[in-house]
Order: sequence, then C-alpha cells, then structure tokens
Amino acid sequence: MWTVLLPPTDVMHGEFSPRMQQRQRRGQRRPFYGWLRTADHPHPLPEANWPVIAGGLLRDEGIHAQPGDRWLRLDPSSATVDINGIRLLAFGEMMRLSADEHLGLRAALQDLVRDAGFELHWSQPERAYLLAGSEAPASVEMIPTAEILGEDLLEYLPGDGRSQDSRRWRLYLTDWQMQLHEHPVNQRRRRNGLPAVNLLWPWEQQQTSLNAVLHEPLPLMSPDADWRAVWTWAGGQAGERPTAAELVAGGVQPGLVDLRDLRRAASLERDWLVPLLEAGSGRLRLVSAEQSIRLGRFDRFKVWR
Repeated sequence: MWTVLLPPTDVMHGEFSPRMQQRQRRGQRRPFYGWLRTADHPHPLPEANWPVIAGGLLRDEGIHAQPGDRWLRLDPSSATVDINGIRLLAFGEMMRLSADEHLGLRAALQDLVRDAGFELHWSQPERAYLLAGSEAPASVEMIPTAEILGEDLLEYLPGDGRSQDSRRWRLYLTDWQMQLHEHPVNQRRRRNGLPAVNLLWPWEQQQTSLNAVLHEPLPLMSPDADWRAVWTWAGGQAGERPTAAELVAGGVQPGLVDLRDLRRAASLERDWLVPLLEAGSGRLRLVSAEQSIRLGRFDRFKVWR
C-alpha cells in the first residue's frame, strides 16, 4: 500500500471531489506521530529539529557529523536591492551554477573563509558547509535560507548586531559579498541574463538530533533534497519522486510519496490519489501534519459515516 504525504490544507487551492472527501471520512483515522524520533526517546522529532545539515553533509561531502563538531550550511544566493531593503531572490539549486562557475567561486572564497576561522567544504554547486574552528565567531541566531526567500534580508541578519560575534558575522557577510560582486563568474552571468551569486547565506542547527532514527522506515520518494538527505542519513532509502504513471506501472516498491509541493487539490486527486488508489486495489494511506487516514477497499460501502 502506498503512503502519500499531503500538503498542508491551508496552502492548497480548491477541495477534493465529494467522492474523495467521502472516502476520507470513512477511512480509518489515527494520530500521526511524525517520521523521526531520537533513539533514546519515544517522542517524535519536530521537522524544525531534523538534522538537515548533518544529512546534507553526509550526502554531499561524505562526512559524518560528530558530537562536538560545529557545522554550518552556506547557501550560494542572489539578492537585489529594492525600495524596501535587500530582497533574497534565489538560492541553492535555483542558481543553476555550472561546474566551472562553482570552482571559480570556491577558489575565490577559500582564503576569506579560512581567515574567518572556518574550513570550507564545497563539493556540490548548490550547497557548501563550514566547519567552525576555535577562532570562528560563536553561534548567533540564524534563519535557514528557505525560510526567508523573498524576504528583506536586513530583518534576518545573523544575531542582533550588538554582540561582538554578531558584528563579526555581519562583517564576514559583507566581505564575502564584496569578493563575489565583481568576480568574473558573476560578470558573465549578468551578461547572460542569469542571477549573480552575490551572497553566501550561513545558518546552523543545534546538534541535538544526531541520534535520530526513522519512526517508519518506508522508502521515500521526494523532490525535496533535504528530506532525502535526512532520510538516508537516518538509515532509510530515498530517491527522486517518479511520476504517478511510473509508480503505478509497477516495479517500484510501495513507500512514502511526498506531494507537499503540490497545491491544486483537483490535479493532486486526478493525477496522484486516484491512480494510486487503483494501483493499490482501493487501499491508500494519506498523511498530513495532523493525522493519518487509511483508505480501505470496502470504505465506500460504509453507509454509517
């Protein structure tokens, strides 16, 4: 039986058909306890505390984060000045850095990052990692890049600007930005109508979840690279999401299909839920942040709900 991870109801456009709503009302509802938990504690681990950096570090660099190490993520980004501040327009995979562009920018920043007290690991164009040394500034409040896309960066600069460590972080961001601004890579990208990589945005997580394990070890099929990395890091199998036609054609082991990025209820039902229900002989499990609903082949005959 397939398990489908649905988007939050408050971001979906439209509603499922009356027939699908009736199927859900007649399904078996159970509380949903999350996908990860810590090995020494039965309670679920909130997604905000998932070890995204540790998972990505293992996937991208082949490095296992160790207790006591302090790793940060550094996202190549593009920002622009507008009337209301400095707007974050794109980051990571959105930048579509070529291999040559990636190597050119990495070489230009290596010494600057080392002077700031960090060791730079940047094997993949989309993401870099920093290992903090003894001379690095202490941790300050940092917001993950994905959470501030489209926002004014002046409201999210590291720390409060008053502590010495906060001021050091802001100085490093400025130094790195100046190094990137007139770099030949960015000059070429501007000439070609591509967004310049004019910002490296750092963020980190408290390493309180390095012993996380999967609560349900289902194979994951997801377009979310961070989810796939965490899933693999926690011992599960993860890969890109195939099309619904590829899933129902057979040969793919039933598992968890991540549909959180979809927004239109009608197309989600038509293109995914109905084909997976038919492929599963009328059985399908729907999971949201709030609950799990198991649809059975005989639910449509239950007239008392």
